[in-house]
Amino acid sequence: MLASFRAPALPPARLPENVIVSVDGTPILREEWERAVSLLAGDRREPPEASDRARVLERLVDEELLVHHALAEGLLEHDRSVRDALLRAMIESIGADA
Repeated sequence: MLASFRAPALPPARLPENVIVSVDGTPILREEWERAVSLLAGDRREPPEASDRARVLERLVDEELLVHHALAEGLLEHDRSVRDALLRAMIESIGADA
């Protein structure tokens, strides 16, 4: 019966201390997560609870998965609006660094 088959448990991969989770090899940095939690905290009167912090991490993971899916579907190469948005973001980033 295939439904009862369980793969052997693998030891968790060790991540660098500044990485909270890896999504298909792309790290989500602890600093990025803490910044997102801080933004959430700024919108509230009370500090975020553990469930709020977990929800923020889930959102970051979901966003990264969507980016990976969009790249796999070729949106960067074939969708002009995606290319334009990426170029605008890069130009703004370069301007902010200057």
